[in-house]
Amino acid sequence: MKRIMSNLKPVSRVPSAVRRLLTSGIVIQVFPLHDNEALKKLEDTWYTRFTLKYQPIDSIRGYFGETIALYFGFLEYFTFALIPVAVLGLPYYLFVWENYDKYVVFASFNLIWSTVILEVWKRGCASMTYRWGTLVMKRQFEEPRPGYHGVLGINSVTGREEPLYPSYKRQLRIYLVSLPFVCLCLYSSLFVMMIYFDMEAWALELHENSRSEWTSILLYVPSIIYAIVIEIMNRLYRYAAEFLTSWENHRLESAYQNHLILKVLVFNFLNCFASLFYIAFVLRDMKLLRQGTFDDYLELFLQFGYVSLFSCVYPLAAAFAVLNNLTEVNSDALKMCRVFKRPFSEPSASIGVWQLAFETMSVISVVTNCALIGMSPQVNALFPESKADLILIVAAVEVRISCTYSLGRAKAAY
Repeated sequence: MKRIMSNLKPVSRVPSAVRRLLTSGIVIQVFPLHDNEALKKLEDTWYTRFTLKYQPIDSIRGYFGETIALYFGFLEYFTFALIPVAVLGLPYYLFVWENYDKYVVFASFNLIWSTVILEVWKRGCASMTYRWGTLVMKRQFEEPRPGYHGVLGINSVTGREEPLYPSYKRQLRIYLVSLPFVCLCLYSSLFVMMIYFDMEAWALELHENSRSEWTSILLYVPSIIYAIVIEIMNRLYRYAAEFLTSWENHRLESAYQNHLILKVLVFNFLNCFASLFYIAFVLRDMKLLRQGTFDDYLELFLQFGYVSLFSCVYPLAAAFAVLNNLTEVNSDALKMCRVFKRPFSEPSASIGVWQLAFETMSVISVVTNCALIGMSPQVNALFPESKADLILIVAAVEVRISCTYSLGRAKAAY
Protein backbone atom coordinates (compact mmCIF):
# COMPACT_ATOMS: atom_id res chain seq x y z
CA MET A 1 0.00 0.00 0.00
CA LYS A 2 1.72 3.20 -1.15
CA ARG A 3 -0.67 5.88 0.11
CA ILE A 4 -3.82 6.22 2.17
CA MET A 5 -5.91 9.36 1.84
CA SER A 6 -7.95 9.35 4.98
CA ASN A 7 -11.18 11.30 5.32
CA LEU A 8 -10.81 11.44 9.08
CA LYS A 9 -11.94 14.72 10.58
CA PRO A 10 -9.03 17.12 11.05
CA VAL A 11 -9.57 17.26 14.82
CA SER A 12 -8.72 13.56 15.12
CA ARG A 13 -5.27 12.10 15.46
CA VAL A 14 -3.75 9.26 13.50
CA PRO A 15 -4.68 6.00 15.29
CA SER A 16 -1.77 4.24 17.00
CA ALA A 17 -2.19 1.15 14.76
CA VAL A 18 -1.72 3.33 11.68
CA ARG A 19 1.31 4.96 13.31
CA ARG A 20 2.91 1.54 13.59
CA LEU A 21 2.25 0.93 9.89
CA LEU A 22 3.85 4.30 9.12
CA THR A 23 6.86 3.43 11.25
CA SER A 24 7.32 0.05 9.57
CA GLY A 25 6.99 1.58 6.07
CA ILE A 26 3.91 -0.42 5.09
CA VAL A 27 1.91 2.83 4.88
CA ILE A 28 3.66 5.82 3.30
CA GLN A 29 1.29 8.71 4.03
CA VAL A 30 -1.95 9.37 5.88
CA PHE A 31 -3.73 12.70 5.66
CA PRO A 32 -7.30 14.04 5.77
CA LEU A 33 -9.11 15.11 2.60
CA HIS A 34 -10.20 18.68 1.98
CA ASP A 35 -13.85 19.57 2.48
CA ASN A 36 -14.44 21.56 -0.72
CA GLU A 37 -17.52 23.40 0.54
CA ALA A 38 -15.94 24.44 3.85
CA LEU A 39 -12.68 25.31 2.07
CA LYS A 40 -14.50 27.59 -0.40
CA LYS A 41 -16.17 29.48 2.46
CA LEU A 42 -12.81 29.89 4.19
CA GLU A 43 -11.11 31.13 1.02
CA ASP A 44 -13.84 33.74 0.41
CA THR A 45 -13.22 35.30 3.82
CA TRP A 46 -9.46 34.86 3.84
CA TYR A 47 -7.38 35.63 0.76
CA THR A 48 -9.43 35.72 -2.47
CA ARG A 49 -10.22 39.41 -2.00
CA PHE A 50 -6.99 41.36 -1.65
CA THR A 51 -8.05 43.88 0.97
CA LEU A 52 -6.33 45.05 4.14
CA LYS A 53 -8.28 43.36 6.93
CA TYR A 54 -7.85 41.01 9.84
CA GLN A 55 -7.63 37.33 9.05
CA PRO A 56 -10.46 34.99 10.11
CA ILE A 57 -8.30 33.26 12.73
CA ASP A 58 -11.19 31.36 14.33
CA SER A 59 -12.28 30.03 10.92
CA ILE A 60 -8.70 28.99 10.14
CA ARG A 61 -8.57 27.19 13.48
CA GLY A 62 -11.88 25.46 12.75
CA TYR A 63 -10.58 24.08 9.44
CA PHE A 64 -6.83 23.58 9.97
CA GLY A 65 -6.51 23.42 13.76
CA GLU A 66 -4.79 25.49 16.42
CA THR A 67 -1.18 25.10 15.25
CA ILE A 68 -1.83 26.59 11.80
CA ALA A 69 -4.15 29.26 13.23
CA LEU A 70 -1.48 30.40 15.71
CA TYR A 71 1.08 30.74 12.93
CA PHE A 72 -1.20 33.00 10.89
CA GLY A 73 -2.18 34.89 14.04
CA PHE A 74 1.47 35.51 14.84
CA LEU A 75 2.26 36.50 11.24
CA GLU A 76 -0.54 39.07 11.31
CA TYR A 77 0.44 40.40 14.73
CA PHE A 78 4.13 40.64 13.85
CA THR A 79 3.32 42.54 10.64
CA PHE A 80 1.30 45.13 12.57
CA ALA A 81 4.04 45.32 15.22
CA LEU A 82 6.60 46.20 12.52
CA ILE A 83 4.65 49.26 11.35
CA PRO A 84 5.88 51.67 14.13
CA VAL A 85 9.50 50.72 13.37
CA ALA A 86 8.88 51.17 9.63
CA VAL A 87 7.25 54.57 10.16
CA LEU A 88 10.11 55.71 12.38
CA GLY A 89 12.70 54.36 9.95
CA LEU A 90 11.53 56.24 6.86
CA PRO A 91 12.46 59.77 8.06
CA TYR A 92 15.75 58.45 9.44
CA TYR A 93 16.60 57.04 6.03
CA LEU A 94 15.50 60.15 4.15
CA PHE A 95 16.96 62.90 6.34
CA VAL A 96 19.73 61.73 8.68
CA TRP A 97 21.24 58.79 6.82
CA GLU A 98 24.91 59.75 7.19
CA ASN A 99 24.76 60.95 10.80
CA TYR A 100 25.27 57.84 12.90
CA ASP A 101 24.82 59.71 16.20
CA LYS A 102 21.17 60.36 15.34
CA TYR A 103 20.54 56.58 15.41
CA VAL A 104 20.90 56.55 19.18
CA VAL A 105 17.20 57.41 19.43
CA PHE A 106 16.29 54.63 16.99
CA ALA A 107 18.38 52.08 18.89
CA SER A 108 16.75 53.17 22.16
CA PHE A 109 13.33 52.65 20.59
CA ASN A 110 14.38 49.15 19.49
CA LEU A 111 15.27 48.29 23.09
CA ILE A 112 11.70 48.85 24.23
CA TRP A 113 9.97 47.60 21.06
CA SER A 114 11.68 44.20 20.94
CA THR A 115 10.62 43.45 24.53
CA VAL A 116 7.10 44.85 24.54
CA ILE A 117 5.82 43.22 21.34
CA LEU A 118 6.67 39.70 22.55
CA GLU A 119 5.01 40.22 25.92
CA VAL A 120 1.88 41.61 24.24
CA TRP A 121 1.84 38.62 21.87
CA LYS A 122 1.99 36.18 24.80
CA ARG A 123 -1.08 37.84 26.25
CA GLY A 124 -2.97 37.71 22.94
CA CYS A 125 -1.90 34.09 22.34
CA ALA A 126 -3.10 33.06 25.80
CA SER A 127 -6.46 34.73 25.16
CA MET A 128 -6.92 32.83 21.90
CA THR A 129 -5.91 29.44 23.24
CA TYR A 130 -8.06 29.93 26.35
CA ARG A 131 -11.03 30.62 24.08
CA TRP A 132 -10.22 27.48 22.07
CA GLY A 133 -9.75 25.33 25.16
CA THR A 134 -6.10 24.45 24.46
CA LEU A 135 -4.35 26.73 26.96
CA VAL A 136 -3.39 23.80 29.21
CA MET A 137 -1.95 20.84 27.32
CA LYS A 138 -1.28 17.35 28.68
CA ARG A 139 1.95 16.23 27.01
CA GLN A 140 2.00 12.94 28.93
CA PHE A 141 -0.86 11.64 26.78
CA GLU A 142 0.68 12.65 23.46
CA GLU A 143 0.98 9.71 21.07
CA PRO A 144 4.49 8.46 20.12
CA ARG A 145 5.62 9.93 16.82
CA PRO A 146 6.07 7.81 13.67
CA GLY A 147 9.69 6.70 13.51
CA TYR A 148 10.05 6.28 17.28
CA HIS A 149 11.35 2.80 18.02
CA GLY A 150 12.30 0.71 21.03
CA VAL A 151 11.49 -2.45 22.96
CA LEU A 152 7.76 -2.98 23.48
CA GLY A 153 6.65 -2.33 27.05
CA ILE A 154 3.94 -0.73 29.18
CA ASN A 155 3.81 3.07 29.44
CA SER A 156 3.64 3.89 33.17
CA VAL A 157 1.42 6.94 32.56
CA THR A 158 -1.10 5.69 30.00
CA GLY A 159 -0.90 1.98 30.85
CA ARG A 160 -0.76 1.15 27.14
CA GLU A 161 1.74 -1.02 25.31
CA GLU A 162 4.17 1.00 23.21
CA PRO A 163 7.90 1.10 22.29
CA LEU A 164 10.18 2.16 25.15
CA TYR A 165 13.65 3.64 24.66
CA PRO A 166 16.04 4.45 27.56
CA SER A 167 16.51 8.18 28.11
CA TYR A 168 20.24 7.83 28.83
CA LYS A 169 20.85 6.40 25.34
CA ARG A 170 19.13 9.42 23.81
CA GLN A 171 21.21 11.80 25.96
CA LEU A 172 24.42 10.03 24.92
CA ARG A 173 23.51 10.46 21.25
CA ILE A 174 22.73 14.14 21.81
CA TYR A 175 25.85 15.09 23.80
CA LEU A 176 28.42 12.78 22.19
CA VAL A 177 27.35 13.07 18.54
CA SER A 178 24.80 15.81 17.81
CA LEU A 179 26.36 18.54 19.97
CA PRO A 180 29.93 18.09 18.66
CA PHE A 181 28.59 18.02 15.10
CA VAL A 182 26.69 21.29 15.63
CA CYS A 183 29.79 22.92 17.15
CA LEU A 184 31.88 21.76 14.19
CA CYS A 185 29.34 23.28 11.78
CA LEU A 186 29.34 26.57 13.70
CA TYR A 187 33.15 26.67 13.52
CA SER A 188 32.98 25.97 9.78
CA SER A 189 30.51 28.83 9.34
CA LEU A 190 32.85 31.26 11.13
CA PHE A 191 35.80 29.99 9.07
CA VAL A 192 33.90 30.61 5.82
CA MET A 193 32.97 34.09 7.07
CA MET A 194 36.62 34.99 7.68
CA ILE A 195 37.53 33.72 4.19
CA TYR A 196 34.82 36.03 2.82
CA PHE A 197 36.29 39.07 4.58
CA ASP A 198 39.78 38.17 3.32
CA MET A 199 38.43 37.90 -0.24
CA GLU A 200 36.65 41.23 0.13
CA ALA A 201 39.80 42.94 1.42
CA TRP A 202 41.80 41.47 -1.48
CA ALA A 203 39.23 42.67 -4.05
CA LEU A 204 39.16 46.16 -2.50
CA GLU A 205 42.95 46.42 -2.50
CA LEU A 206 43.11 45.26 -6.10
CA HIS A 207 40.51 47.86 -7.11
CA GLU A 208 42.30 50.70 -5.32
CA ASN A 209 45.53 49.84 -7.10
CA SER A 210 44.17 49.50 -10.65
CA ARG A 211 40.81 51.38 -10.66
CA SER A 212 39.72 49.50 -13.77
CA GLU A 213 36.22 48.51 -14.85
CA TRP A 214 36.70 44.80 -14.26
CA THR A 215 37.99 45.37 -10.70
CA SER A 216 34.83 47.41 -10.02
CA ILE A 217 32.80 44.34 -10.97
CA LEU A 218 35.16 42.15 -8.95
CA LEU A 219 34.16 44.05 -5.77
CA TYR A 220 30.75 42.32 -5.85
CA VAL A 221 32.08 38.80 -6.43
CA PRO A 222 32.97 37.98 -2.77
CA SER A 223 29.47 38.95 -1.58
CA ILE A 224 27.81 36.91 -4.32
CA ILE A 225 29.96 33.86 -3.55
CA TYR A 226 29.37 34.22 0.19
CA ALA A 227 25.59 34.47 -0.27
CA ILE A 228 25.58 31.31 -2.40
CA VAL A 229 27.79 29.45 0.08
CA ILE A 230 25.53 30.47 3.00
CA GLU A 231 22.47 29.12 1.20
CA ILE A 232 24.23 25.84 0.36
CA MET A 233 25.47 25.47 3.94
CA ASN A 234 22.00 26.16 5.34
CA ARG A 235 20.44 23.47 3.14
CA LEU A 236 23.11 20.84 3.84
CA TYR A 237 22.98 21.54 7.55
CA ARG A 238 19.17 21.29 7.52
CA TYR A 239 19.35 17.78 6.06
CA ALA A 240 22.01 16.76 8.58
CA ALA A 241 20.00 18.25 11.48
CA GLU A 242 16.86 16.34 10.45
CA PHE A 243 18.83 13.10 10.20
CA LEU A 244 20.50 13.56 13.60
CA THR A 245 17.28 14.57 15.35
CA SER A 246 15.50 11.53 13.94
CA TRP A 247 18.45 9.33 14.96
CA GLU A 248 18.19 10.67 18.54
CA ASN A 249 14.86 8.80 18.65
CA HIS A 250 12.58 11.25 20.48
CA ARG A 251 9.31 9.76 21.66
CA LEU A 252 7.09 12.82 21.11
CA GLU A 253 6.68 14.87 17.95
CA SER A 254 6.90 18.04 20.07
CA ALA A 255 10.28 16.95 21.51
CA TYR A 256 11.53 16.10 18.00
CA GLN A 257 10.47 19.50 16.69
CA ASN A 258 12.02 21.36 19.64
CA HIS A 259 15.43 19.71 19.17
CA LEU A 260 15.33 20.20 15.40
CA ILE A 261 14.35 23.87 15.72
CA LEU A 262 17.13 24.49 18.24
CA LYS A 263 19.75 22.99 15.92
CA VAL A 264 18.52 24.92 12.89
CA LEU A 265 18.10 28.23 14.73
CA VAL A 266 21.60 28.25 16.22
CA PHE A 267 23.24 27.60 12.86
CA ASN A 268 21.04 30.01 10.90
CA PHE A 269 21.55 32.74 13.48
CA LEU A 270 25.33 32.45 13.27
CA ASN A 271 25.32 32.05 9.50
CA CYS A 272 23.13 35.10 8.90
CA PHE A 273 24.25 37.49 11.66
CA ALA A 274 27.88 36.65 12.48
CA SER A 275 29.21 38.83 9.65
CA LEU A 276 27.05 41.75 10.79
CA PHE A 277 28.32 41.47 14.37
CA TYR A 278 31.88 41.30 13.07
CA ILE A 279 31.42 44.43 10.98
CA ALA A 280 29.68 46.33 13.80
CA PHE A 281 31.90 45.46 16.77
CA VAL A 282 35.25 44.32 15.33
CA LEU A 283 35.63 46.46 12.21
CA ARG A 284 33.33 49.19 13.65
CA ASP A 285 32.37 50.20 10.13
CA MET A 286 28.80 51.53 10.15
CA LYS A 287 28.75 52.40 6.45
CA LEU A 288 29.75 48.83 5.56
CA LEU A 289 27.17 47.48 8.03
CA ARG A 290 24.39 49.25 6.12
CA GLN A 291 25.33 47.29 2.97
CA GLY A 292 25.23 43.81 4.61
CA THR A 293 23.05 41.26 4.11
CA PHE A 294 10.25 25.46 9.82
CA ASP A 295 10.65 27.66 7.20
CA ASP A 296 7.80 30.12 7.81
CA TYR A 297 8.65 30.79 11.45
CA LEU A 298 12.34 30.72 10.60
CA GLU A 299 11.76 33.49 8.05
CA LEU A 300 9.92 35.58 10.66
CA PHE A 301 12.65 34.86 13.22
CA LEU A 302 15.37 36.10 10.86
CA GLN A 303 13.21 39.12 10.01
CA PHE A 304 12.87 39.93 13.69
CA GLY A 305 16.63 39.60 14.04
CA TYR A 306 17.45 41.98 11.21
CA VAL A 307 14.93 44.56 12.43
CA SER A 308 15.64 44.41 16.17
CA LEU A 309 19.42 44.07 15.90
CA PHE A 310 20.52 46.42 13.13
CA SER A 311 17.57 48.49 11.88
CA CYS A 312 19.08 51.53 13.62
CA VAL A 313 21.83 51.52 10.97
CA TYR A 314 19.53 50.33 8.17
CA PRO A 315 16.18 52.01 8.90
CA LEU A 316 14.38 50.56 5.85
CA ALA A 317 14.64 46.99 7.19
CA ALA A 318 11.24 47.16 8.92
CA ALA A 319 9.52 48.75 5.92
CA PHE A 320 10.72 45.96 3.63
CA ALA A 321 9.66 43.38 6.22
CA VAL A 322 6.12 44.85 6.33
CA LEU A 323 5.81 44.74 2.52
CA ASN A 324 7.10 41.17 2.49
CA ASN A 325 4.67 40.04 5.19
CA LEU A 326 1.64 41.62 3.53
CA THR A 327 2.25 39.38 0.52
CA GLU A 328 3.29 36.46 2.76
CA VAL A 329 -0.13 36.35 4.45
CA ASN A 330 -1.93 35.79 1.15
CA SER A 331 0.67 33.53 -0.42
CA ASP A 332 0.81 31.27 2.65
CA ALA A 333 -3.00 31.13 2.75
CA LEU A 334 -3.06 30.11 -0.93
CA LYS A 335 -0.46 27.40 -0.30
CA MET A 336 -2.39 25.99 2.66
CA CYS A 337 -5.65 25.84 0.72
CA ARG A 338 -4.51 24.91 -2.79
CA VAL A 339 -0.94 23.57 -2.76
CA PHE A 340 -0.24 21.61 0.42
CA LYS A 341 -2.00 18.52 1.73
CA ARG A 342 -4.45 19.19 4.52
CA PRO A 343 -2.64 18.51 7.83
CA PHE A 344 -4.06 16.77 10.86
CA SER A 345 -5.11 19.22 13.54
CA GLU A 346 -2.62 19.44 16.40
CA PRO A 347 -3.88 21.25 19.53
CA SER A 348 -1.44 23.97 20.64
CA ALA A 349 -1.21 26.21 23.67
CA SER A 350 1.33 28.60 22.07
CA ILE A 351 3.82 28.88 19.21
CA GLY A 352 6.00 26.52 21.24
CA VAL A 353 9.77 26.73 21.24
CA TRP A 354 9.59 29.62 18.76
CA GLN A 355 8.41 31.85 21.63
CA LEU A 356 11.65 31.10 23.49
CA ALA A 357 13.64 31.68 20.31
CA PHE A 358 12.10 35.12 19.78
CA GLU A 359 12.62 36.04 23.44
CA THR A 360 16.27 35.00 23.21
CA MET A 361 16.65 37.16 20.11
CA SER A 362 15.02 40.01 22.05
CA VAL A 363 17.65 39.76 24.81
CA ILE A 364 20.43 39.70 22.19
CA SER A 365 18.78 42.74 20.59
CA VAL A 366 18.84 44.65 23.87
CA VAL A 367 22.54 43.96 24.36
CA THR A 368 23.40 44.73 20.71
CA ASN A 369 21.53 48.04 20.58
CA CYS A 370 23.09 49.13 23.87
CA ALA A 371 26.53 48.33 22.48
CA LEU A 372 25.74 50.35 19.33
CA ILE A 373 24.57 53.24 21.51
CA GLY A 374 27.73 52.95 23.59
CA MET A 375 29.86 53.31 20.45
CA SER A 376 28.29 56.71 19.72
CA PRO A 377 30.61 59.71 20.33
CA GLN A 378 27.72 61.53 22.01
CA VAL A 379 27.34 58.82 24.66
CA ASN A 380 31.11 58.44 25.06
CA ALA A 381 31.28 62.16 25.76
CA LEU A 382 28.93 61.67 28.72
CA PHE A 383 31.13 58.89 30.15
CA PRO A 384 34.64 59.91 29.07
CA GLU A 385 36.53 57.74 31.57
CA SER A 386 34.32 54.67 31.67
CA LYS A 387 33.10 51.91 29.42
CA ALA A 388 29.84 53.49 28.28
CA ASP A 389 28.75 50.47 26.24
CA LEU A 390 29.26 48.13 29.21
CA ILE A 391 27.24 50.42 31.50
CA LEU A 392 24.42 50.60 28.95
CA ILE A 393 24.38 46.83 28.42
CA VAL A 394 24.03 46.14 32.15
CA ALA A 395 21.36 48.84 32.52
CA ALA A 396 19.42 47.58 29.51
CA VAL A 397 19.41 43.97 30.72
CA GLU A 398 18.02 45.19 34.04
CA VAL A 399 15.35 47.21 32.21
CA ARG A 400 14.55 44.21 29.99
CA ILE A 401 14.04 41.97 33.04
CA SER A 402 11.95 44.62 34.80
CA CYS A 403 9.72 45.17 31.73
CA THR A 404 9.17 41.43 31.31
CA TYR A 405 8.32 41.03 35.00
CA SER A 406 5.96 44.02 35.02
CA LEU A 407 4.15 42.96 31.86
CA GLY A 408 3.92 39.41 33.18
CA ARG A 409 2.29 40.62 36.38
CA ALA A 410 -0.13 42.80 34.43
CA LYS A 411 -1.08 39.83 32.27
CA ALA A 412 -1.61 37.64 35.35
CA ALA A 413 -3.78 40.30 36.98
CA TYR A 414 -5.81 40.60 33.82
